[in-house]
Amino acid sequence: MQATIAQKKVTPEEAKAMAEELQRKAMSGQKISPAEIEAMKKKMGIATTATAPSKPNTAQDKVNAGLQKVSLAGLPAQVSGLSLKTFVDGMMKKMQPRLSAARRELGNEILTKMNTNSVYLSQYAIYFYQQGDAVLAAWISGNAIISDPDNDLNTNSFATILIESGAPAQAVPVMRGLVQRYPKTTLFLNNMGQAFAGCGMKDSAMYYFIKCMLDEPKHPAANKMAARISQLNGKKQDAVKYAKNAVETGMDQECMDLLDELDPDGDHYSGFVKKTGLPDYFNMYKIRKPRHQRLPEEYEIVLAERAAFREEIGRYKGEISKLHNEEEKLGQQQLNRDMKSFQDFVFANGRIPGRMPISDLVKKAMKIYSCKYIQYELPAKVKKLKIGFDTTIAIETRNYEFAVANINREFAEKKKPYDCGEGNAAGCQILEQLTKRECVALNERHKVYLEALANAGDEFDKRLKQYAAEIFYHKSKWGYLIGVNEHLANANYYAAALEYLATIEKMVGYTPTSPHCSQLMKKLEKFTFGEIMRPICPINVNFDFGVVQADMNCKEAGVTLDLGKAIPALDNWKLQFKQDFVNKSTTYSVIRTIVSKSIQGPSGIGKFIRLNAGAAVEITATAYVTIDGKGGDYGLKSGAMASAWVEDPLNVLDSKLQSEFGYEISLGANSGFQQGPAGLTGFF
Repeated sequence: MQATIAQKKVTPEEAKAMAEELQRKAMSGQKISPAEIEAMKKKMGIATTATAPSKPNTAQDKVNAGLQKVSLAGLPAQVSGLSLKTFVDGMMKKMQPRLSAARRELGNEILTKMNTNSVYLSQYAIYFYQQGDAVLAAWISGNAIISDPDNDLNTNSFATILIESGAPAQAVPVMRGLVQRYPKTTLFLNNMGQAFAGCGMKDSAMYYFIKCMLDEPKHPAANKMAARISQLNGKKQDAVKYAKNAVETGMDQECMDLLDELDPDGDHYSGFVKKTGLPDYFNMYKIRKPRHQRLPEEYEIVLAERAAFREEIGRYKGEISKLHNEEEKLGQQQLNRDMKSFQDFVFANGRIPGRMPISDLVKKAMKIYSCKYIQYELPAKVKKLKIGFDTTIAIETRNYEFAVANINREFAEKKKPYDCGEGNAAGCQILEQLTKRECVALNERHKVYLEALANAGDEFDKRLKQYAAEIFYHKSKWGYLIGVNEHLANANYYAAALEYLATIEKMVGYTPTSPHCSQLMKKLEKFTFGEIMRPICPINVNFDFGVVQADMNCKEAGVTLDLGKAIPALDNWKLQFKQDFVNKSTTYSVIRTIVSKSIQGPSGIGKFIRLNAGAAVEITATAYVTIDGKGGDYGLKSGAMASAWVEDPLNVLDSKLQSEFGYEISLGANSGFQQGPAGLTGFF
């Protein structure tokens, strides 16, 4: 195409605006018609004269013109074997004068060198046809048949060249001979249909196309021509069906345009969605899905596995987000450079360059990428799946809570006649047995509840993984292809990966629940049921005013003066007053701290549960006087005390762990010499 600049001038601002409009359309994937390009050139003052290379009068040209009929008069009904050789020989004699001296010489040289080897000759014929020399291609292919009329593949190739070169009528008897011998070979059935289509014989063409598609439903060439014929016959639905098949197997641009024309709102590209044989992305990247809680005692391990799962997903997200952002930035920079080069070429040369910034493959991929199944139907399925799962969980939870209430009510009635107060050991024993039976009943119902939730969770996970894989496979493949440069292609792939991670992150399931009576069972390891059931003291206060510390509960009250905080010289000295309400005694003490050390800091269980922990050691010497109305006591004692504590700030474990261990030696006027452990408590 040659272009010349006209005299009319366009301001740079106008030229830039027109170029940006062209860029916007190209980037959005819209089709830019030749009329629009010519109109833009005219506005920009560009006069274009063009001469297009002549094309052979192909079968498709005839379809576009309305499938005008070509007469078969004077032609044999079918040819094969000797009759095929005779028929083709006659055609070659008529064709030879159409060859220039140079082409005839080249053809004869090829015949001589190949020693009339029909296979090699057929390959040469296909080569020259692809190079645009249809006459020489047909002449060489015909001579291949003359040398070996029984080579059916060469015969089919010869007929194909005739059809595509504008001589479909001569291909009809050739193909009839092949189809008669191979009535179910789709290769021959399709070419038979193409030959009739080139002759404008639509009904005969459709007969063979349908026979071809019975064995190969998505044969691209058969479906493509069947779509055109159906369109010309006014059968829109059939045309859309055949065009979709042709697009799915061959990504045919003409059929894509036909679909846009006949059914612009239809979902024509869902056939590109892969639903079976998908890679197991979940296990491929070694993401470990947390188990669903099926037993009450799995509560803490499920919490830990969920924390690990979220941490792993979060790590992947962070790494992929960084890659995505980097590639997107580089891709946008490259795109800006490419568009600037495109605009500079237009301004400098006064014409549109042959190669557009967005290729035909990108435009095709855009149509496939945006298929409704992936963009709308699957997200709707995911949403519906989540709603259904949440509804199942809600129903099972409501039934479980109702069952728990019934169990509690049943055992409350059974416990009514019994008391666990002072002096009622028998009542305590019966209440303990009833309580344990109640715990067993609650946990058995808890198992049924968890099993129902786990089964629902397994089904939810299975379907969610399938949907997530379908979306990722489609978007990572076609999203990559719509990237107009390598960096934007990579960015689209990473975006699909992030969407996949966000989807599978929903597989954490329902809220785990701890076993019934777990705290009670732990307390029963240290205390009797009666001790646990005693009323809790309503008073338990502690005050720390620096120098003065005070504490009070139902058993005792005490005040400690830390003299070192008031008088530095008396550091490590304390005065203490303590009143024991149970023993009705009062003790005055002078305490000297010999050693006092403590540490604290964060700890953890693996990588999943963060804890705060601390430990302390203290050695003291004490002089005391006790008054109890029974003679009292006085003396000296020395003790060592070690303690440790662990606390979960996020309340994952729902408990605080602490322990104390001490040893004390005392010598009293009335109590005499005593030694032994003091302050022993375990983790609870």
